[in-house]
Amino acid sequence: MAGVCSLCGEPAMNTCKLCGRLACDRCVEPRTGICLACFRKGGEAHPDVSGGRVLR
Repeated sequence: MAGVCSLCGEPAMNTCKLCGRLACDRCVEPRTGICLACFRKGGEAHPDVSGGRVLR
């Protein structure tokens, strides 16, 4: 059973290794396993998901 991608709303089977968001195959960076939102921020967790903590 798939969840819903937190970034685009499509069916998702991936979980970001940094922030824990559900992400579809298009919204996850396959080499790192992190969502595109975290990847674009340089690998830092999104504050509203991680409670303000920055994960590296």
